[in-house]
Amino acid sequence: MTQMLLQAENKMDLRPFAQIARKQGIVVRYIVQREAKSKNPSPSGDTWFEDPKNLAEIDKGVQDLRNGRFTAFKTKKELHSFLDSL
Repeated sequence: MTQMLLQAENKMDLRPFAQIARKQGIVVRYIVQREAKSKNPSPSGDTWFEDPKNLAEIDKGVQDLRNGRFTAFKTKKELHSFLDSL
Protein backbone atom coordinates (compact mmCIF):
# COMPACT_ATOMS: atom_id res chain seq x y z
CA MET A 1 0.00 0.00 0.00
CA THR A 2 1.39 3.40 -1.01
CA GLN A 3 1.78 6.01 1.70
CA MET A 4 2.27 9.74 1.49
CA LEU A 5 3.66 11.99 4.19
CA LEU A 6 2.47 15.60 4.08
CA GLN A 7 4.12 18.33 6.13
CA ALA A 8 2.87 21.85 6.78
CA GLU A 9 2.17 24.36 9.54
CA ASN A 10 -1.57 23.81 9.26
CA LYS A 11 -3.38 20.56 8.49
CA MET A 12 -6.09 22.53 6.65
CA ASP A 13 -3.50 23.65 4.09
CA LEU A 14 -2.96 20.00 3.18
CA ARG A 15 -6.60 18.97 2.86
CA PRO A 16 -6.87 19.36 -0.96
CA PHE A 17 -3.74 17.25 -1.50
CA ALA A 18 -4.91 14.61 0.96
CA GLN A 19 -8.30 14.30 -0.76
CA ILE A 20 -6.68 13.72 -4.13
CA ALA A 21 -4.26 11.18 -2.68
CA ARG A 22 -7.02 9.25 -0.91
CA LYS A 23 -9.00 9.00 -4.14
CA GLN A 24 -5.95 7.31 -5.64
CA GLY A 25 -5.85 4.82 -2.73
CA ILE A 26 -2.85 6.41 -1.06
CA VAL A 27 -2.67 6.44 2.74
CA VAL A 28 -1.96 9.97 3.95
CA ARG A 29 -0.09 10.85 7.13
CA TYR A 30 0.44 14.37 8.40
CA ILE A 31 3.26 16.17 10.12
CA VAL A 32 2.09 19.53 11.41
CA GLN A 33 4.85 21.86 12.56
CA ARG A 34 4.07 25.09 14.25
CA GLU A 35 6.48 27.93 13.74
CA ALA A 36 7.49 30.02 16.69
CA LYS A 37 5.35 33.12 16.95
CA SER A 38 7.06 36.02 15.25
CA LYS A 39 7.03 39.49 16.76
CA ASN A 40 6.55 40.83 13.24
CA PRO A 41 3.10 42.51 13.16
CA SER A 42 2.85 42.31 9.37
CA PRO A 43 0.50 39.57 8.14
CA SER A 44 2.68 39.19 5.05
CA GLY A 45 5.89 38.98 7.09
CA ASP A 46 7.30 42.22 5.67
CA THR A 47 10.92 42.42 6.81
CA TRP A 48 10.66 46.20 7.24
CA PHE A 49 9.03 45.49 10.61
CA GLU A 50 12.00 43.40 11.75
CA ASP A 51 14.28 46.45 11.90
CA PRO A 52 14.28 47.79 15.49
CA LYS A 53 14.83 51.35 14.21
CA ASN A 54 11.61 51.21 12.21
CA LEU A 55 9.65 49.85 15.17
CA ALA A 56 11.12 52.56 17.41
CA GLU A 57 9.89 55.22 14.95
CA ILE A 58 6.40 53.72 14.99
CA ASP A 59 6.37 53.65 18.81
CA LYS A 60 7.61 57.26 18.92
CA GLY A 61 4.85 58.35 16.55
CA VAL A 62 2.19 56.60 18.63
CA GLN A 63 3.49 58.25 21.81
CA ASP A 64 3.60 61.66 20.11
CA LEU A 65 0.01 61.21 18.99
CA ARG A 66 -1.11 60.16 22.50
CA ASN A 67 0.69 63.13 24.07
CA GLY A 68 -0.95 65.61 21.71
CA ARG A 69 2.16 66.51 19.72
CA PHE A 70 0.42 65.47 16.50
CA THR A 71 -3.12 65.58 15.20
CA ALA A 72 -4.80 62.64 13.53
CA PHE A 73 -7.44 63.38 10.89
CA LYS A 74 -10.17 60.79 10.53
CA THR A 75 -11.79 62.22 7.41
CA LYS A 76 -10.76 64.22 4.36
CA LYS A 77 -13.09 66.97 5.52
CA GLU A 78 -11.17 67.34 8.80
CA LEU A 79 -7.90 67.48 6.88
CA HIS A 80 -9.20 70.07 4.41
CA SER A 81 -10.58 72.21 7.26
CA PHE A 82 -7.22 72.13 8.99
CA LEU A 83 -5.33 73.02 5.80
CA ASP A 84 -7.75 75.85 5.00
CA SER A 85 -7.15 77.31 8.46
CA LEU A 86 -3.40 77.67 7.87
